[in-house]
Amino acid sequence: MDEPESTPTPRQTARMRGLGSGLAVYASHHRHVSYRCAEDDAGRLADRLRRTLSAGDLADACFHGVPRGGLIVLAMLAYHLGLDRERLRPGSDDGSGRPRVLVDDCALSGLRLSQELLRLSGEGPVVVVHLYSTRELRRAVLDAEPRVTACVSAADLADLTARVLPVAEARAAWGQRWRRRLDDARPNSRAGREPGRARRYWLGIPELVSFAWNEPDRPFWNDQTGRVEDGWRFTPPHRCLKNRARLALDLPAEALRVEEPGKDWQLAEGVVWGEFDGVVWLLRGADQEVFSLPDSAALAWRALVVGAGAGGAAAALAAVYGIEAVQARRDVSALVAQLVAAGLLSEGDGQPTDD
Repeated sequence: MDEPESTPTPRQTARMRGLGSGLAVYASHHRHVSYRCAEDDAGRLADRLRRTLSAGDLADACFHGVPRGGLIVLAMLAYHLGLDRERLRPGSDDGSGRPRVLVDDCALSGLRLSQELLRLSGEGPVVVVHLYSTRELRRAVLDAEPRVTACVSAADLADLTARVLPVAEARAAWGQRWRRRLDDARPNSRAGREPGRARRYWLGIPELVSFAWNEPDRPFWNDQTGRVEDGWRFTPPHRCLKNRARLALDLPAEALRVEEPGKDWQLAEGVVWGEFDGVVWLLRGADQEVFSLPDSAALAWRALVVGAGAGGAAAALAAVYGIEAVQARRDVSALVAQLVAAGLLSEGDGQPTDD
């Protein structure tokens, strides 16, 4: 079986450079939101919504969750506000001028919000609510969208742009480059703000936030390929449904059917991970050393970190590569030992993954 490699190729080096300074900043500014924390913050969001809307408007408003994380937050918010199911529907305009409330778990640049507002017909007032967003983004939304009468969140995300880019001229140049890159990354698009086109209201470097169900995508610039890419993940799969499910989708069914007692393996704390060109990359945060897991090693790693255990990882190798069961188990044991020794894998503690 392929062994983890600690010597990066030139292509890997270019990608790692793209991660660059952001990693050091995010390492000390990462907010992970468990389900329990989200429930509490949804209560704070309900209180702020009560202060934002009059009692009459709140009683009359219909609510729309922005797929997919916004649907989870909306469900929590509905319990805090005592909303009946008839009010939890897409907020189309029925001509009555009823307020519509758009709910999401977070907003970073506001692109997803802009897409939802374009789908929202009519001219009735819209209130936008997030569990987390920066003040800068909320101000930009209010400036850009006349029909949005309020934009509130349960808590603020810190704007780290000035910390990463302390010189004003460098910040301005950075913003111009990213707007050009993001425009160029969209086929047949032109710079500007044409009617009917989704927009990013704010470009900056917000505090890293992840949830028990989601880690938002964070694009970076790849000097090697000359394009905007995504794929780095800062949250281990055992703490995030989206990350865990994404890795499990690549596994053969045999790996997920194994039920046997054994150790529960998890991605070690402080390890940043991603998958590019079919290769899993692990970045050890302590010293920023990069390891690559190609082919069979990547397959076994996926099974280990989604909770399939060593038995599931061996079953995956047998199903995909035709390795004999005994040899597959030996290969997995050897890989686990290497990953643990490198500080990339750790044994689970048997506690809930997102308490």
